Amino acid sequence: MVATPHDYNNTLNAAIANEFAAAAYRFGHSMIPTRFLMEARDNTYTSENLNSMLFSPFGLYSSEMMGNLARGASKQRAHQVDSSFTREIVGKLFQRNLTVGLDLIALNIQRGRDHGLGSYVASRKACGFGEARDFNDLAKSIHPNILNRLRAYTNT
Repeated sequence: MVATPHDYNNTLNAAIANEFAAAAYRFGHSMIPTRFLMEARDNTYTSENLNSMLFSPFGLYSSEMMGNLARGASKQRAHQVDSSFTREIVGKLFQRNLTVGLDLIALNIQRGRDHGLGSYVASRKACGFGEARDFNDLAKSIHPNILNRLRAYTNT
C-alpha cells in the first residue's frame, strides 16, 4: 500500500515514550559481543575486539572489511538479552591507551536520571502490571536468579 497525503492523521501522537528512548531502547547492550567475527571470501575467520574496532574504523571504509564483517555477523550467534555485559563496554569503552575507559551501563543509568525517569516500580505500574510492594510481587516478571540477586543486594 502506498501512503498518500490523505493518510496523514494529525490526531495520532507520533512521539516516543521517554522511558523507551532513555531506558528500554538500551536493551541490546547486553547483546554486544566481546569480539566481532569476520569471515574472508576464502572462508578463513578472524575476530577483533570491539574497542580495537572503535579506534581503528578506517578498515570499515573498505568493501572487503565490510563484507568480512557482514559474513561473520551472519554466522556469529547473538548474545542473549540478559543482565550480563561484555567487559568491552563496562569500564573499557573508548579506553584506548588509558588505564580505564567509560562504562556504558553507568552511562545508561545516568541517562535515565538525566531524563527524570521514574523507578522500575513506578514504570511497571504505569504499564499496567500492578503495584509491586515486595519482591514476591515481582516474581512473575523477573527471572528467579535475578530476583534472588536483587534480594541479596538489598539485604547487605
